[in-house]
Amino acid sequence: MSLQTCSGKRFRKQRSKTEANEIVVENKSMCCSRRVILLGMISIFVMTAYAGQSKPQVLSGLPNLSKYSATLRRNIRKANASEYLPVRTPWKNPTIVIQLETTSIILGDGTPRKQTSLFDLPKDLATLPKSAWPLGRVVILSRTGRTFPIIPLHGAVTPKIVPDPRLSEADKRTATLEHMLELLGIEVVASPVG
Repeated sequence: MSLQTCSGKRFRKQRSKTEANEIVVENKSMCCSRRVILLGMISIFVMTAYAGQSKPQVLSGLPNLSKYSATLRRNIRKANASEYLPVRTPWKNPTIVIQLETTSIILGDGTPRKQTSLFDLPKDLATLPKSAWPLGRVVILSRTGRTFPIIPLHGAVTPKIVPDPRLSEADKRTATLEHMLELLGIEVVASPVG
């Protein structure tokens, strides 16, 4: 009688027919379970490898966010989506506005716009008074109209406009700010400037 192992090698063994069938079934189930384990390990490896790529990698040179995150979490309550969605005007919490070359914070109390940077934003948000956060830890992240690329309407002629190279920088800054706000424990509502 000839039997086959997981590796596909055949071997000869003198066994009864029922014993041989039991061994074949056992070998097949072992082969299947090994394949399942191998596929599971490969998929975990692939997911782990790609998971880190979904977030911007430019946060390495920025300040330590844990200090500012702890300050915000200690002083400002967690936002409740039922309080701020749908977004109402006037917006009471801070609004972060991204322009082609600058980033600003606008407060809901009418205080003048404060210009900031990627490096200063965590500190600027953490030092805002508690009264600036009536809805909890949530901000509107807004890009001005000039920071969006031009997309032609369906059926319209594509305009021959050279894209502004600052648009890609604004895209990177937006992605970095979104990730930074997430690390700070601040919820983000995306909105264009009206």
